[in-house]
Amino acid sequence: MINVHGSGMPQSNPNMLDNWYFGNPINQRGKESYAAVGKYSIDRWMVDYWNDVVSGTLTIGDGCITWSGHRFVQNFEKELNAGIYTLSVEASSDEDANLKISGNLSIEPNWTPTVSATLSQTKQILTNTFVLNADSKFKVWIDSSDTKVKKLYRAKLELGPVSTLAYDSPPNYQQELAKCQRYFYISGAGTNGCQLKSSMYVNEWILGRVDFPVQMRIAPTVKIISMNGTENTVSEWGSASDTLTGKCFVNTATLNQNGFNGIRVDGGGADLNANYAWQVIADANIY
Repeated sequence: MINVHGSGMPQSNPNMLDNWYFGNPINQRGKESYAAVGKYSIDRWMVDYWNDVVSGTLTIGDGCITWSGHRFVQNFEKELNAGIYTLSVEASSDEDANLKISGNLSIEPNWTPTVSATLSQTKQILTNTFVLNADSKFKVWIDSSDTKVKKLYRAKLELGPVSTLAYDSPPNYQQELAKCQRYFYISGAGTNGCQLKSSMYVNEWILGRVDFPVQMRIAPTVKIISMNGTENTVSEWGSASDTLTGKCFVNTATLNQNGFNGIRVDGGGADLNANYAWQVIADANIY
């Protein structure tokens, strides 16, 4: 519920969603648009479909994300405790698009009631208050019955029967990034995204410690990407030239939630004491 300070100003409740401010979303993958069904797009949000309705495209817009798909999903890691919750989404449309908001549950009846509206050019906040009678796994569903373009500005899930989304200021970007990097991390782009030197085992290992910026949710799946975007290889330091003939993989024996030590080069080709540049893609998302 809304708490009121002595000044009479309303106080917003904590937002249980990650990456909820679509005016400047965390977008580690760096794409301007996403269309792949069943794949993650901006951090923590998956583009999905339902009943064979094909998903549309999510695009990073000016102060919002634009979306023409059927379903936009955030998966929760932990169960929600029994209680009263309110889900709200601020949106608009130049095409009188339909928007629906609801939640998927692991307990009967397996979903919350759905709130639906026809959007206009004026921003509006759709609100869905529901009761969980028992602890439940949870997915936020932002749905539509059409493929018209919707503009999404921000979203919120909170405890209590009242939406306080209208009182929320944009979040701290670095804090929101850290929350997202618990689930997904791409190391810094650029010619020298990461640097490792090969070890004495010239044809097998490139050594060096890689620390994730935050402890990840679980030990992630890790891909090695060259600075040219080629999977399972590395680039020469400073030149971004992909020269290794062997395939590069993370040293899984040392991989944990905090990082790993070095990469394995199958087939050789690494030079003793040479410097290499590459990127790490670490995925601990919920699927």
